[in-house]
Amino acid sequence: MKEAASACGLPTAQLSHLRQGLGGATKSTLADGIDSLFNELDGNDQDRVAAYMVKELTSRLPDQSERLGELLERIGWHLVEGEPMPLELGVRPPVRPIPDHAQTDFQKAIRRYRDGDFTGAMTATAGMVDMITGKIYTGSNIPNFRNTSFHNRVICAHETLQPQFREALKEIDPAVVEALWNAQVRAVNGAAQMVATYRNKYGDSHGSGPGQPAPVPVALNAALFLVDTLTPQ
Repeated sequence: MKEAASACGLPTAQLSHLRQGLGGATKSTLADGIDSLFNELDGNDQDRVAAYMVKELTSRLPDQSERLGELLERIGWHLVEGEPMPLELGVRPPVRPIPDHAQTDFQKAIRRYRDGDFTGAMTATAGMVDMITGKIYTGSNIPNFRNTSFHNRVICAHETLQPQFREALKEIDPAVVEALWNAQVRAVNGAAQMVATYRNKYGDSHGSGPGQPAPVPVALNAALFLVDTLTPQ
């Protein structure tokens, strides 16, 4: 219990005199001590510690994640990829797992939004797509990744997947496949433009002003679509 509380940022060194074991502190005494440390925090720090505690419990007790998610939804939160997130963010778990090289930025975006760092959340959101396109550029030996705009990197990376797309649909009428591919190109182009615009206007990489919460869910959903589309099936 003390170890989990410490991992969440509570100053458990103040409870060093409470040791469980034969003749030591009871579990309830230790719980009261942890509650006392928590109650001494201000509101923002309490939110931060509570969020980290949920993540810690999810990690330590994965078989209880479903039950924990049900309890969180009663107070306006839910779990996405093991991270507690307010329902107001409007992002549901992806249909299939996010690749490891984009997972870090996805969780970072959630944490930053949750903690009120909206510009940082926007930058991490775009970072998810950067990781995916970077992998495609490297794997396909496409030059000038850093010298190409975000929008054009997405378009170029998506184009490399066209043979795979057509092969998967080879039993369908070629005219239909062509129409489907063109529709996906338009969707990818639009999503890339959205994320690029929001990052430039609301991200923190260009010294922009205070962040705003409303654009983050829009950009995050667009980025998740791009990550899923650009990830080979």
